[in-house]
Amino acid sequence: MKPILDLLDLIPGWLYALIVAGALAWGGAQTWRVHSLKSDVAAIKQAQAEALAAAEKAAREETDRLQGVKDAAIAEAEKRAATNAAAAGRAQSELVRLRNILSAASNSADPACKAAADRAAAIGELLGTCSERYTDVAGKADAHASDLRTFYDAWPANADFQKRLDAFTQQLKGNRP
Repeated sequence: MKPILDLLDLIPGWLYALIVAGALAWGGAQTWRVHSLKSDVAAIKQAQAEALAAAEKAAREETDRLQGVKDAAIAEAEKRAATNAAAAGRAQSELVRLRNILSAASNSADPACKAAADRAAAIGELLGTCSERYTDVAGKADAHASDLRTFYDAWPANADFQKRLDAFTQQLKGNRP
């Protein structure tokens, strides 16, 4: 054991103290560095969480705005449908009135004048066929026109929508170009 102690006496005690102080300083520096990195990571996580919350809020606001636009378009479509239904009711009343006139004309025609009665019956039949086809075509046209108008009303204006979409996309990317 003495040879080992003699070997240790070759190095002065102040050098041992310097080595121990250096080791403690290096350990302290590494501890500070780890703590600093943990703080940086926590700050980055906090910034990302805040950015995510802001993006979610912006997405909710945009969704609510677009939902309002859609709801307004649907309400307008329902109003148009009610107006069209009233117009269809008036047209149906007019059709009934014309059929009644033709029926009265064919019934009141002199039995000796069979041609007038046949003509009134033919006109009534033609009116019925035309009104059925017209009603079918008008119903389809109204439905398509209403769908198109609702779609047009609910779709945001191109320039405004594109600006909002670009801004939202940049916000999601973290405002990087």
